[in-house]
Amino acid sequence: MSIDMSSFYALYGYHPLSFADMMFGASKALTAKIWIQESQDILRVLKDNMAITQSQQKLYAKRVGWRDSLR
Repeated sequence: MSIDMSSFYALYGYHPLSFADMMFGASKALTAKIWIQESQDILRVLKDNMAITQSQQKLYAKRVGWRDSLR
């Protein structure tokens, strides 16, 4: 069973800061902010793709049967 949230979020009620937020969060440099946003966008896409792939693997395992696929 999953609660669909990180333990940090469950405990504190907000998501933890990323490394980029800690390093450049208060920076007024436009290039730093652009780099942070691009990095976060890429990370979001990667996480979405990982979730899609995991759900596809679960469906395949249920349909084929994971024990049968080991043979």
